[in-house]
Amino acid sequence: MDRTGNAASWYAVYTKPKAEDIVSGRLSLSGIKTLNPKLSVHKLVAGKRHETVESLFPCYIFAEFEPYQSLKKVFYTQGVRYVLGGWQPLSVPGEIMDELCRRMEGGVIKQDPPVLEIGQPVMITGGMFKNFSAVFTGKANGPERVFIFLDAMNCKVEIDSWMLSKCG
Repeated sequence: MDRTGNAASWYAVYTKPKAEDIVSGRLSLSGIKTLNPKLSVHKLVAGKRHETVESLFPCYIFAEFEPYQSLKKVFYTQGVRYVLGGWQPLSVPGEIMDELCRRMEGGVIKQDPPVLEIGQPVMITGGMFKNFSAVFTGKANGPERVFIFLDAMNCKVEIDSWMLSKCG
């Protein structure tokens, strides 16, 4: 606690583009606890599936500090644009930070394929049929392959499950 009786809280820090790791490192070196959550995502590059790790919140990190003691240090750290709320920063609720930490493994949040039931409407989120609606019809060969009925073409298609999201 500081001399006004306030305890350290979590705050959202807005960084320059692609500077999340650098700012997080600099703040950590100055004794400020940070959280820079990453997301494991699947992307198609040249028709091939690649798993990459990206910032969950591009241009944002979270820092735990007591504003009275450390706000200037955070504001003037190279790569920081601002702290949400400015000189009277808005704290992030502890429940949100706890949930982020609970979902992370090694600093990365993994996206599991959606659990689907036969007949469930889905939206295709990647590949050549991106943004098309379909209906899940069952699992195919391989752990990540499924069959869907593609409404627009009136046919059954085999697709990677990570390219689907539930509708509604």
